[in-house]
Amino acid sequence: MTRGVNALVEDYVGIRAGTVIGARVVVASRSWVGIGVTGGDDSVIKGHIGDSARVGASCRIAGDLIHRQLDPSFGWDDPGSEEPAPVVEDGAFVGWRALIIGGVNIGAGAYVCVGALVSVDVPAGYIARGRNEFMDPASWHGPLGKSPSFRDAQLRGEERAAVGLTPRDPPG
Repeated sequence: MTRGVNALVEDYVGIRAGTVIGARVVVASRSWVGIGVTGGDDSVIKGHIGDSARVGASCRIAGDLIHRQLDPSFGWDDPGSEEPAPVVEDGAFVGWRALIIGGVNIGAGAYVCVGALVSVDVPAGYIARGRNEFMDPASWHGPLGKSPSFRDAQLRGEERAAVGLTPRDPPG
């Protein structure tokens, strides 16, 4: 594991080999971070982060990013069982006990509500709730939909598209 400057790993945390934790990241107590995970700068991780998942900068993760394991007849570490891992873009939020399943992309600045189940891509700047239900923040009743972070995330997504990057492309 490689840990960035001023990163904090609290008690009772499991971090596996090949993981890179960015600067000023907090990995909260009782979290589990799998093999080869990338955690972006200024993020907070509190949950189960499956192997090879990628967490962007300035994210808050309180849920679980897990693999689907589509064919349980393969052994857990069998090369045939490999599948894409979840990707959480910069500035996204994954609420307490939310489940992000399989090789999905949580767009920049997206907000995944507490207890949501997500198995398909969430657009940048959208709110995910329930089982794969998405809402434009403008349709959300209450203060969450008025958060300036949604506007900022949509602008970042438009900038990436303008230069031909997809959500899975690394910046730079």
